[in-house]
Amino acid sequence: MCSQKLMIRGTPRKYFLVKEYFRNLNLSRIDEPEAIAHLVHHYLQAFGPVTEKDIIWWTGLGKNLIKEALNRIQDEIIEVKVKDLDYDLLILQSDINLIDREGISADRSVVNLLPTLDSYIMGYKERERYFLSNNHINYVFDRTGNATSVILSGGQIIGVWDINKETPFVLKFFLFEETEENIRDLIAQKASKVGKFICNTKVLVEECKSMIPLNERTAGSFMSPLKEK
Repeated sequence: MCSQKLMIRGTPRKYFLVKEYFRNLNLSRIDEPEAIAHLVHHYLQAFGPVTEKDIIWWTGLGKNLIKEALNRIQDEIIEVKVKDLDYDLLILQSDINLIDREGISADRSVVNLLPTLDSYIMGYKERERYFLSNNHINYVFDRTGNATSVILSGGQIIGVWDINKETPFVLKFFLFEETEENIRDLIAQKASKVGKFICNTKVLVEECKSMIPLNERTAGSFMSPLKEK
């Protein structure tokens, strides 16, 4: 009955009729094809540019349903090419307008530390967009596709990080390749800030020279990728 939207588990722990729990909710306001089109539009807004395979993978819906949804919003979508990728991607025209207006571009000096299972890393089927070589992909994704905590430089995954949340507080990081000294300094600065935020105290920052690939480790290792280092 829950899957049919007839009942819902609420607070306190008991079940309610959906129509009583959400008195102003009208589940019949739009039909299923229109609802899927809205879903695809929101996905494009959050994750674009994407491929059709990305949308199918993320939604879990069939190819025909996604094609129909894309046809419904085709006037709002354009195809674009991304340097070093040999296939076209879909993006909302409104996002292209924003990029043109703001002059947004990739900046290597922008460093981010993303947590495990971050939506940016988990949101795509086509993972070439991260410019990960085959030699590095098993450091980021385990055998079932779970993503570990990663370091981004200009939107490109360049390494992995981990933190010990008990004394001694240490944030470790591992870089896939030799990196410019200024980028390494930015990583250390960001790591120090992230570590202090997580542990509420100053942490040590330590670079690891090696890492065991996630596909060679036990299930759940993506949660602590540098635990053994």
